[in-house]
Amino acid sequence: MSVVRGESFVEVLTREQCLELLAGEEVGRLAVVTGARPEILPVNYVLDGDGVVIRTGEGSMLHVVAGGVPVAFEIDAVDRRRRTGWSVVVHGIAHEVRTLGIAELTARLDALELHPWAGGQKPFVVRIAPISITGRRIGRARSR
Repeated sequence: MSVVRGESFVEVLTREQCLELLAGEEVGRLAVVTGARPEILPVNYVLDGDGVVIRTGEGSMLHVVAGGVPVAFEIDAVDRRRRTGWSVVVHGIAHEVRTLGIAELTARLDALELHPWAGGQKPFVVRIAPISITGRRIGRARSR
């Protein structure tokens, strides 16, 4: 569905379009709540079906997401010159995979080609099981 206002439009993306955009990127932002404070963390990721997979080290993000907590994950692209762009948001539950006790899932996700840009050991694998995947694209309306 597209809504045209003046010289621009907003298009609601399908789930399939959102998954295609998610598959084409490797950096996103993970939003979590630690205590009473929201945090947004840039992360490298890959897709596992429709789940977002992240590698992390020992630290605050692991402790927040290890037990299955609600999170949001977002990717986007913006062309400032053309005033166009898109955004995809995944709302879901994050789990540190080894805590689930599913050997097949752990082995499959450990084998994914996921190479975080940040240095250091990243032995823990976190998977976001999606509850919803939504997206929007904004663009310039064509002149007639």
